Amino acid sequence: MTAYRIFFRDDQNRICGREDFDADNDTTAVCIGQTLQDACSDTCETFELWNGQRIIKAPGTSVGHAELNERHQEIVLHTEEVIRHSTWLIAESHRLVDLVDGKKR
Repeated sequence: MTAYRIFFRDDQNRICGREDFDADNDTTAVCIGQTLQDACSDTCETFELWNGQRIIKAPGTSVGHAELNERHQEIVLHTEEVIRHSTWLIAESHRLVDLVDGKKR
């Protein structure tokens, strides 16, 4: 597993959130990043994904949450929870709150 850092950016390109997660490779990290950005899409417009000092280029097409395997979905769920309980602006995303609260039931 490799460590990645995602930066969420709002409609004015300001950082509104940041979180770290592990993934097997760049492709999986992009899929996880796209899923996380989608979960917060009412608060953030885009995201940047980094592996150390290297930025990862994300393709224009998005990958659905259902296309991630079970282990990757667990990474997404855990990271959504961490973001939700962070002090970043993105933690107030109504979409994220609904997703996290709905998965706790």
